[in-house]
Amino acid sequence: MIIRAKMTYILICILILTSAAMCVPIQDEKEGSREETGVSQALETSVATREETKPLLATPFPTRVEGLPPSSEHISGWPYGSCNAVASDGDYLYIGTGGVVLIVDLADPSAPREVSNIVTPDAVMKLFKAGDYLYIANRKAGLRIVDVSDPFNPMVTGSIDAGYLRDVYVSSPFAYVASAGQGLHIVDISDPANPMDVGGPQGEEGRNIWGVYVTGNLAYAAIGGGLQIFDVGDPYHPAMLSQISIQPRDNLCSVYVQNNHAFHICAHSGLHVIDVSNPSNPVEVNDLYTSNWIWDVDGVGDYLYVHIFGLGLRVLDISEPSNPVEIGGHVYESDHDYGDMHVFGNFAYVTHTYKGVRIFDMGDPSNPERVAFFETSGTLYDVQVSGTYAYVANGDLHVLDISNPTKPVLVGSIFTSDDATSVYVHGNIAYLSGSGGLHIIDVTTPSSPVKVGFLDPLSDTDSMGIHFYKDHIYLAREPHGLFIIDVSDPSSPQIVRNYRRENNYETSVADVFVLNDYAYFTAPGDEAHIGFYVLDVGNPSNPKEISSVAMSDPPTSVHVVENHAYVTGFRSGLHVFDITDPSTPIEVSTFDIRNMDYGAGAQVDEVYIYEGYAFMTLRGSGFLILDVKDPLNPVEVDRIDSTEGFGIYAYSGYLYVADLDYGLRIFDIEQLLGE
Repeated sequence: MIIRAKMTYILICILILTSAAMCVPIQDEKEGSREETGVSQALETSVATREETKPLLATPFPTRVEGLPPSSEHISGWPYGSCNAVASDGDYLYIGTGGVVLIVDLADPSAPREVSNIVTPDAVMKLFKAGDYLYIANRKAGLRIVDVSDPFNPMVTGSIDAGYLRDVYVSSPFAYVASAGQGLHIVDISDPANPMDVGGPQGEEGRNIWGVYVTGNLAYAAIGGGLQIFDVGDPYHPAMLSQISIQPRDNLCSVYVQNNHAFHICAHSGLHVIDVSNPSNPVEVNDLYTSNWIWDVDGVGDYLYVHIFGLGLRVLDISEPSNPVEIGGHVYESDHDYGDMHVFGNFAYVTHTYKGVRIFDMGDPSNPERVAFFETSGTLYDVQVSGTYAYVANGDLHVLDISNPTKPVLVGSIFTSDDATSVYVHGNIAYLSGSGGLHIIDVTTPSSPVKVGFLDPLSDTDSMGIHFYKDHIYLAREPHGLFIIDVSDPSSPQIVRNYRRENNYETSVADVFVLNDYAYFTAPGDEAHIGFYVLDVGNPSNPKEISSVAMSDPPTSVHVVENHAYVTGFRSGLHVFDITDPSTPIEVSTFDIRNMDYGAGAQVDEVYIYEGYAFMTLRGSGFLILDVKDPLNPVEVDRIDSTEGFGIYAYSGYLYVADLDYGLRIFDIEQLLGE
């Protein structure tokens, strides 16, 4: 229950279900407009109508994944998260969603059909198909090689650790992989069962490489703020020929090369055209879309395809490469998504990170025609556990049976037309919050959740933290403050107060925790109002601010245990307040991650206190375990960097971590603590 995904600037500073219900083509122009019918889908059922006027083409999966195999740290999980990667060979589409790769039959591009899937140890960041093999940039799990000569029975043949992988490009018999912090690695893949790192790492030490493209004897590495060019004529002894700087320096970079020109993009630094006819002296000759955020770039022949925030898919004629000319495009119905893109033959495949893959017929490049939308799981933001069930929010709500935590099994789902990112379960009711509003769901029968109520406080607000207390939901919204909602009748929720500081001042509220008639909330708004606040909510319709503490670092989450409030700072770490007297909170200790080697660039998302320990998620650096049995002296116990934690919840000896890109991971707390 912390700052959620619609805060795009934080993401950038930054499930497939195992039935056909989650991976289906939708032949509709509005991929995000699934009907709120209250219909639920259990694991073994087919899809109910999400859009009453549009048919869904669904085929049952031939395989089913019920959980994530254990590692040395986590005991299990559910690897269904962001849709980050896509590749195609014309006959099949390969989609990376969370830690799973879907293999999809494209015999009829308007009706793609999944035929098998592959579970991997970490998030699938990029895919490359070459010959009979699929190459997976598997984040912290390195490079994985899969034999897909029989698409119905893919087999992992080999793997190699090469750091934190973001991209892979294959020019047989070598794979070139982009590694965060380690530069460019060159891997000999002549024996797919025994890949060998032969030429890496290369590049400026510690430089984050985001994308790589190889043509002839040259490898082009897209880095934040520039482009590096390597001579790889001898892959065992690569040499950097040059580096060109591009401003502003940014992340999420990619590069495509054609006709002696490199087309380089980074998130919001635009598209830069670089003449590389002399690879030792590259020269920037043009730039486009410099005021836009660009997610990816690819091309075929004289056409360049650019995936742009707010503008959708744009097509440029690059027959004169130094002077690209836009000739057409397709504006997406949802403008806040980002992701990968791959063009093969007459089709372009564009991922929507939160929803799936768009398929475009590019027979007429000036007029892309979307022929299908293949829906996958979405980014997994939050998790809460009640009894023997875990409830996860990834735009929709999914219910996992965790009676055996080592083998979580999906038993029920309910779909929304929202980007729901926060969940709170009380009794038999689950409260699901998204940018579209508050969804109230009866989970008396977990396998058949039913929507019983809905309230749209303000449709233009972003979903933040959520908490239930005495028949009221306290809902943090950005930028419109704290909503207090009477849910005594779940079918008819009523707003009793929208609390904003200083009359109508637009207060951003990130998280809220309510205990003993006091609401504790964090406000990461403008500099004058950043801080930690306490409201007396004894009368929910008339809350009264009784205290506040200014903070220099925007606070994100808050968890209250007895007489202490544990508040996280976005960059700083953990702040502990004594709230014995709620009208006079006193900061008694801090644990500043900026002093740690892992603190640089880490973002603190959420904290959960369990039996004297604080579990704190660090986006980009895993999660941190602190001993807070003495609140005046937090002590680091361990840091787990095998996951990219976001939401976090502890229950009955187990820790549940929502990994944005990968999905859900489950840890045994005793094992984590070494007990």
